[in-house]
Amino acid sequence: MISKVFLIGGPPFVGKSSVAQCIAGRFGYSCICTDDIAKAIRAVTTVQTHPGLHSVDDVDYQDYFTKTSVETLIENSRRSHEIIWPGLEKIIRTHSTWDAPLVMEGYALWPKQVMAADFISTKAVWLTCDNQLLETRIRAQTSFFRGAEDEKKLLTNMLRRSSRYNELMIKSAVACGAILIRIEAGHSVEDVADMCLLELTGV
Repeated sequence: MISKVFLIGGPPFVGKSSVAQCIAGRFGYSCICTDDIAKAIRAVTTVQTHPGLHSVDDVDYQDYFTKTSVETLIENSRRSHEIIWPGLEKIIRTHSTWDAPLVMEGYALWPKQVMAADFISTKAVWLTCDNQLLETRIRAQTSFFRGAEDEKKLLTNMLRRSSRYNELMIKSAVACGAILIRIEAGHSVEDVADMCLLELTGV
């Protein structure tokens, strides 16, 4: 029986959203991004109640990514993801039992947390790729860095953050037996969706 919930994790810019939408379209599942869930949670919390969620409030994102160390970028992301995890877990459990089928994607899906949750009717994969492909995909998202005071440093920091996250994610996935899907430059969205579905459904 095909699982009711598919989870797709991976570093920023690896291509999770496109693949998730492709898979959702094939199966008629809803599709949601963990970033959007985080935005909703931020809208009903404050820096006083959840400081870990509001580290970039009222901060220009280009300045934030240019001037913040990679270690701090990773730490802030992980802190935010830890805070929203109970909400993600609740959504996954709801959709895996009585609610409509769902594809959830996002880099807030951490292998150790997902695997330890022991969800029913839920399958998960994590996308990974080399740094060269990450850089190509980051450079393709020109809206993120055009007009920045120091475009080169911004790009460098974004790449280093994604690369470091990728390393940590792989380590976590290997440690807990999670499924990794390696993307190559020649793979289309359909190709990656096929690779994911082979693991998610066995067909």
